[in-house]
Amino acid sequence: MCVLLLLVLVLLLFHRIVPACKRLVALNASGWKRMQYKGVRELRALRHLSSLSMAGTPIEDRGIVALCGVVVTSDARGDANMECNAPLQLRCLDVRDCHALTDTALHAVSKGCPHLQELYIGASSSSSQSLDAHQNSAITPQGLCWVAKCCKLVRLAAGMTHAVSEHSLQVLCRHVKHLQRVRRGVVGRYVSFAGCFSLLMPPV
Repeated sequence: MCVLLLLVLVLLLFHRIVPACKRLVALNASGWKRMQYKGVRELRALRHLSSLSMAGTPIEDRGIVALCGVVVTSDARGDANMECNAPLQLRCLDVRDCHALTDTALHAVSKGCPHLQELYIGASSSSSQSLDAHQNSAITPQGLCWVAKCCKLVRLAAGMTHAVSEHSLQVLCRHVKHLQRVRRGVVGRYVSFAGCFSLLMPPV
């Protein structure tokens, strides 16, 4: 009963925030343990929102898909395709320590956030579950390759995740011409010197 009441209160909070703050440009919802799909979906109405942090929340792929306004379809081979007719104006998105997210979420971000300049994913070094999250991360190098579609990206932090590989670094450097900073914890354990050297090569 208490859990249900908390969920209702969170939904009411979002329903109140959105109509009253149409011109809101930044929202920090980090650590909201009752973050739910319906509440996140309401944030699409904040058309001026440029910075959003949901770090440390239980948000799932479908929440990010709804936030980005992405429509998911399947082709003849059964592969998922995503399209977005009304992209967000987000410049900064922080979803660190959101351990339920997978490559699907990053695919949605690549379609629904064409103006994104800063992206923070994976487990933060300050998280008490960082090592466990790193071992069980559902974000792979393919997810980071989707991020390469965000051609205006300047800063990427992918701490404590398997998402950074030599191939994903090369894809990022090839497509994201404005990228200035890539940060990732324990990079030396999974990326060789050659992979790190690819960051120094000019994009083509």
